[in-house]
Amino acid sequence: MTGYGGPAAYVWRRARAHRRLLAAALGTVLLTTAVLTALTAYTGAFGDAALRDALAAADTSLVVKADVGREGRAEADAEVREGARRTFGGLPVTVLTLARSGPYALPDSVRKDSPGDGSGEGEGPARATAPATPT
Repeated sequence: MTGYGGPAAYVWRRARAHRRLLAAALGTVLLTTAVLTALTAYTGAFGDAALRDALAAADTSLVVKADVGREGRAEADAEVREGARRTFGGLPVTVLTLARSGPYALPDSVRKDSPGDGSGEGEGPARATAPATPT
């Protein structure tokens, strides 16, 4: 076998003798590659679609709290909206704004526990006292 062409010539002669078998094997490899590529693409698209549907159906919230004056509310609102769009990557976003005033509390004149200064203001609820009458 070390004569004319050596082992390479032997392989080529065998390949020429079994052309149909080699063509079938090559066709099988190409078909398998095409099917696996298509399945990979389908699985990726299907997974992305399922994730989008699950996130769209879920009530996901992003809570942002800030102490902003009236003059800065529009700018802060725009920044929060843009941040929400970036955070959720193109999913539909609904932004609700809740503007609250400062802490709620009763005035000093109504609260029971507020110390009074003797002026009648801030001494809690009024108390009626009757003068002592001689008996």
